[in-house]
Amino acid sequence: MLAALVSAPACAATWMRADTHNFILYSSGSESQLREYATKLEKFDAALRFLLNLPKDANPNRLEIYLVADADDVGRLHGDQHTAGFYSPSLDGSFAIANRDRKANKFALDGLTVLFHEYAHHMMYRNFNYSYPTWFSEGFAEYVSTMQFNNDGSWTYGFPAFHRNYDLVADTRSYPVDAMVYNELKGRASNRYGLYAFGWLTVHMLFSTPEYRKKLDTYLRAFGQGTPPRVAATEAFGDMKAFKATVNKYRGGKLIYKKSTMPLDYETAMAISTLNADDSKLVELTMARKSSTNPVRTRNGLAALSAKFPNNANIALELAYAEHEVVLEEYRAARKAALAAKGEAKPPVAEGEEEDEEEDDFDVDPKRYAAAFAALDRAIALNPAQRRALDFKGRLMIETLPGDDKDGWKKARGYISAANRLSPDDPAPLFDYYMSFRRQGVTVPKAAKDALAQAFGTIPEVNEVTFEYAFALAEEGQYRAAENLLKTIAFNPHAGGSLAPLHALAEMERAKLGSTPIDAELKALETATAEAEPAKK
Repeated sequence: MLAALVSAPACAATWMRADTHNFILYSSGSESQLREYATKLEKFDAALRFLLNLPKDANPNRLEIYLVADADDVGRLHGDQHTAGFYSPSLDGSFAIANRDRKANKFALDGLTVLFHEYAHHMMYRNFNYSYPTWFSEGFAEYVSTMQFNNDGSWTYGFPAFHRNYDLVADTRSYPVDAMVYNELKGRASNRYGLYAFGWLTVHMLFSTPEYRKKLDTYLRAFGQGTPPRVAATEAFGDMKAFKATVNKYRGGKLIYKKSTMPLDYETAMAISTLNADDSKLVELTMARKSSTNPVRTRNGLAALSAKFPNNANIALELAYAEHEVVLEEYRAARKAALAAKGEAKPPVAEGEEEDEEEDDFDVDPKRYAAAFAALDRAIALNPAQRRALDFKGRLMIETLPGDDKDGWKKARGYISAANRLSPDDPAPLFDYYMSFRRQGVTVPKAAKDALAQAFGTIPEVNEVTFEYAFALAEEGQYRAAENLLKTIAFNPHAGGSLAPLHALAEMERAKLGSTPIDAELKALETATAEAEPAKK
């Protein structure tokens, strides 16, 4: 169905929306299944908070979740047929796309397990500003993804991840658990399926006894503080050959799961509504836009929908987002072609990094943004209280304004401030307000710095925000705090795992102080990276 969703004119399925304390869910399935997923997600949130010793979030920045029919639909949206669900942090609202497949047998991967896995990532990224190794990040998400909630109110976790059974038994040889823990997997062992399977197995073993859990805590603490992975592992687990043998032996033993009869203090309030035809179609196109698989086709679909429903402000806003993304896609393609024509090649810039403007031969012509501005103006005219439209207009203005246009900058901040007044806790206007001064190249006032800190406190999972906040701290001389935040980018497998931000921090510190203690750590990290083949995603 989704393969043609951006071009089919009027045959969209009817979608429903469920609003709970922590989530906004969209589904084209049955109301009963939507209610089931929403309830289990709230229970899962409460269980994770209990296991991780996290308090309830009284006013959460809710996660949007889109539930499509099956894994094939997810694969078409993501551009990867092997993807059954994915999570994406975003300034304009982090989201996940999962499927509604039921488990065909105990070895199958069902949609709810995928959703629990992705939400575990979200919970970790949002609540722990700490760097974790890839194997633990994926292994922990797998470990909690098999959680079950029973009719008597009890709940169980630590069930075997039977959907990883093939990867655990397919290769009868001893898996290189030591290399995995060192973050140095190579060759066949570096594929994501082996990493997920043995990451889960290792986490399961380390969570099985208080003694193992203490060793895991020691390892993670050392890793997060910058201790080289080999040293951190050896100091925590001892003889790594013996540790590797223990983990491989564990896969052939009897796995014990844990059951709790403690009632979960989860949020029960829920409102379910059925969307009309234009909003149902908009949900499908929004998924396509956020997935970024074909910006032009999605833009065309939104333009057709907007023409059909010209009085829908939400459609106009989505069209503005899509028009902007088409411009950026064209810009990137032209830039890549120009570099290729020169015989040059430039590595892709990871999320959270900045382009080297000195090597950039292209500036985005403000006139190219005309269609996006037109759609935004229509959205604001239709709904003057559309805060995202107000903020996005201010954001586009600061992307295109020359530094000496004082009136233009004032007007741009006026739109952003108007959005902030409508929703003071929305992180997007807070971040854009800070960035307006950075982009203009003027002194950043304290109010803007405070706005950045508030935005980071709300959406720390977004690398762009973490990057800016880390360097704002560095500019205040808080280099170690900045370093710790940038490590969350360096070791995040879903963000490309780039060391470039740490190098930039080292250069800043060296320029101001003449030296930096990060250098030795970076050298060790680069050595490990050069020796290892990164895990294939």
